[in-house]
Amino acid sequence: MIDTNLPIIEAISVGIFLKNKDKFLLLQRTDTSIWEFPKGHIEKNDDDFGTILREVREETGITEFEIKKYVGSLTFDINKTSFIKRRTIKYYFAETNVYEIILSSEHCNFLWLDKKMVLEHLQFEDIKEIFLKLN
Repeated sequence: MIDTNLPIIEAISVGIFLKNKDKFLLLQRTDTSIWEFPKGHIEKNDDDFGTILREVREETGITEFEIKKYVGSLTFDINKTSFIKRRTIKYYFAETNVYEIILSSEHCNFLWLDKKMVLEHLQFEDIKEIFLKLN
């Protein structure tokens, strides 16, 4: 249960549904084994697109891709000891011709999967709902 008396700290991230032909890229986190899309926090002087470029390069080694459209966002609260972290993740759709991945230490595995298999690997319903907007 979230303690409504705690201060709320906003955190905004940007993620990407990266597609190569008919497959989407999923990354497996090293610390939790959760499968996710490339994403990261917006840093001080970044906008959404700068964040996407930086995070995709850092997490996958991919530098060649084309952002096609904004898909949607999700917001959730994480109860920390002395504050609530309200995290918003904005997702974009992009395409690439690159299959080779160079993982950062943040991730231990990757998969290129069709849409049905992506949904089977995702753990949280809210991200599944946004991903399904890609029809």
